[in-house]
Amino acid sequence: MNALSILATTSHTPFFIAGGVLALWAVVLSSIGLSRSRFPADDKMTRVIIAFTGLLVVATLGTAIGTASTPDGEAGVPAERQAAKDAKIPEQVGVAPPVTPAMSIPKDAAS
Repeated sequence: MNALSILATTSHTPFFIAGGVLALWAVVLSSIGLSRSRFPADDKMTRVIIAFTGLLVVATLGTAIGTASTPDGEAGVPAERQAAKDAKIPEQVGVAPPVTPAMSIPKDAAS
């Protein structure tokens, strides 16, 4: 494992850093573009800016995917359903709980 993958598996910090750098780059780039009418000056500079921005976007997306986590259990399965599968409890969706003494029907309403 390389250092980035070890860091990525332990925290979301790489994503926060890459996202922050991308956001800062967007603010700096837009402020320069708004203050100078001929920005970027030539086609070469335009390509460099686009390439660097693309690199930052790819790095941010990569760290987002690399640091993503799923709940305990199978990917995409909510933890409650996974716990029910593990405990061999049949899943009862939409079934009301049995009537308990606290939920009993008053005698006036029964007649």
